[in-house]
Amino acid sequence: QVPDVTGKVEYDYRQAIVPMFNTSYGRSWREWNTMQSENFDALADDQEAHTAAIRRDMASYALDGDASITFEGSVGYGIRNHPFSKSINIGSAGGGFNIDLTNGNTTADAIDTFFTNGIGGTIRDNKLAGRKVNLYVSPEIMQNWTRSYSGAAGYKPGRLIDYLRTHTNINKIEETSLLSGNEFFAFVPDATFIRPLVGMAVNTTAAVRLNPVDDYNFLIMGAMGIDIRADWNGASGVYYSVDVD
Repeated sequence: QVPDVTGKVEYDYRQAIVPMFNTSYGRSWREWNTMQSENFDALADDQEAHTAAIRRDMASYALDGDASITFEGSVGYGIRNHPFSKSINIGSAGGGFNIDLTNGNTTADAIDTFFTNGIGGTIRDNKLAGRKVNLYVSPEIMQNWTRSYSGAAGYKPGRLIDYLRTHTNINKIEETSLLSGNEFFAFVPDATFIRPLVGMAVNTTAAVRLNPVDDYNFLIMGAMGIDIRADWNGASGVYYSVDVD
C-alpha cells in the first residue's frame, strides 16, 4: 500500500511584541493617616484613575502601536500600521471612494453604497466574503449617523445607524473616542485574524513598607500586544480608513 501524504501545521516566528505598560501612584504616610481620620481614602481614587490611564494607553497601543518599541527587527505594530492590515481609501485621490461620513450632506444612499462597495467590496476582494466585521467609528461619524434615515419631512421610519447595522457585511457598529473626524477601523472578530497577546493581566502591587513612617506606594502594570494575522492565502480580516487627498 502506498502511504497517504499527511498534513501538519507548520510554524514560524510572527514577531509580535508584547510590551509592558506601567504607572505608579502613592501618598505620604502622614497624608494617608490624616485622611483616614475623616473616613476618606484618596488612594482608592488614585488607583481608579491610574488604572483607567493605563487601559487608555493599552487601547491606544492596540490601535496605532508604538514605532519606538523595537526588538531584533520587530516593531510594536497596531491595527492602523500593521503590514497585514488593509487600508480603505476614503479620500478623493488615488482611486479613493471620496466620501465624508461625517458630513450631513452625504446622502444615506451614498453611505449605503459605500458599505456595499467600499467596506463590502474590500472584504470580497480580500477573499473574505461572508465574514462580517465589527466596525468602530469616530464620535463625529456616529453623530452624523444618528440622523433619520429618510431626509423627507413626512417619512422618517428610523435612524441611519439602525439601518446600517443590518448590512450584510456588518456584525456591529460602535463608537470610540480614540478616533476623530472621518476615521474608522474594522475587523473580523476571529482569532484567525486578530487577537490580543496578554503577557500579564493589569494588576496593582503595593511596595514593601518596612517602617511605620514609610510612604504608601503602588505599581500598576500589565503586558499586552496585538497579533494581526493573515490566512494561508495572505488574506487579512483587519481594515482601517485612510484619507488620501
